Amino acid sequence: MGKQIRKEFEAQAQRVNRKRCHGEKKKPWAPTSSVLQDLDDILLYINNQITPKDML
Repeated sequence: MGKQIRKEFEAQAQRVNRKRCHGEKKKPWAPTSSVLQDLDDILLYINNQITPKDML
């Protein structure tokens, strides 16, 4: 589940960046490590909140 959310987040960021850089030759946008670290922390929190025990 977490990996899917991360993929969606990165895809959204790339779409936003393509609009912003339209017509300019630039390197593909790469999320900064701090943004991804924050995202990982959030996903870790979510995954720790939603444990298999909760689903029973």
